[in-house]
Amino acid sequence: MKCLVINLDRVPARWRFMQEGLRAAGLEAERFAAVDAAMPGAANDTHYRPHSGDRWELTDSLVACFESHRRVWQLMVERDLAAAAIFEDDIVAGEGLKAAIDWLDQGTAAFDVAKLDTARRQLRLGPVTAEADGVAWRPLLSGAASAAAYVLTQAGARKLLAWSDPFCDHTDDFVFRPRPGFRILQAVPAVAAQAMFLTAEERDRLDLADPAIVGSERSSDRRLNRRTNRGPLWYRLRKELRRSGRKLSQRLFADKTLVTRGGFVGIVDFTPDERQTTGHQPGG
Repeated sequence: MKCLVINLDRVPARWRFMQEGLRAAGLEAERFAAVDAAMPGAANDTHYRPHSGDRWELTDSLVACFESHRRVWQLMVERDLAAAAIFEDDIVAGEGLKAAIDWLDQGTAAFDVAKLDTARRQLRLGPVTAEADGVAWRPLLSGAASAAAYVLTQAGARKLLAWSDPFCDHTDDFVFRPRPGFRILQAVPAVAAQAMFLTAEERDRLDLADPAIVGSERSSDRRLNRRTNRGPLWYRLRKELRRSGRKLSQRLFADKTLVTRGGFVGIVDFTPDERQTTGHQPGG
């Protein structure tokens, strides 16, 4: 399966980090140049339209991130790829990453997108649909943070392209939003995670201290994160009421029923593969 890494031209350290880590995990990847929000006019030639999606407006960095993923989906269609593993450039491989991708590549699982990573936040997952090489695959029934490591089929790419023309959504909210006819799987345990979601102990063990790897422009660079309009009062109230009602319903009724039927409500675990480091080998 083709592995594609989204990486900014001006941050080659992250591309080297990903090359080393994925090779240690037994994978080779192709670099895909990310849309750079720091470049003048970068947000102009995109499919972003304010007020057209789940958000009222997006920051420049969020527009660039979404458009970068969208262009990878377009590349998949243009190259007629049956499926591809898509990574952002700060991913730490977990135990079984290659085995999970190889299993998905066999085509025995029915899915549009399979989430490989975890942000270690609570998820709602359906009963196990398949197990292979120590990983259980469960349907993802709720939104999920982090779109930094996932396998997408061409059918899934075509759906996301159609739904995102135009877009005004956070990338991970959009990719992992449950929709009729869109099959989302989650690896349990996860086989990847962004460096920012590792614990301090895990970072120390992996010798991950470079701020270029563990930091994020999307949260730290004010130039790329101008204050955005959250929308008129009626819009914000409607959104909050819907969100609160959904959470209350899940907490009181749906979650209990889900668990009774073999589902899962909780945090998906992750164990880093200690072969992926920034040049440091454990015990070396």
